[in-house]
Amino acid sequence: MAILFFSDGIDFHLSRPRITTAWIKNVVKKRKESLHSLSYVFSSDAHLVRLNRQYLNHNTLTDILTFDYSVDPNSIQGEIYVSIERVMEKRRQV
Repeated sequence: MAILFFSDGIDFHLSRPRITTAWIKNVVKKRKESLHSLSYVFSSDAHLVRLNRQYLNHNTLTDILTFDYSVDPNSIQGEIYVSIERVMEKRRQV
């Protein structure tokens, strides 16, 4: 069961990765699913727009893109891309 956090092209580090990892594992357990691997990639708007164009044929900004690589419907395996710029922009709007 691997939960990994990466930054791609930006200076961002998750402040409490152990707490976040424990929370994710708890959610998976409560849902009675299993976790194969899950990667979070914190990135820029520009990177997510490129991924959005390449894989979804969308030319728009987004805060999160997810890619599900699960083979078994009860086992989670995938990647989650997060635009820190979009998240911070939405946070300022609240």
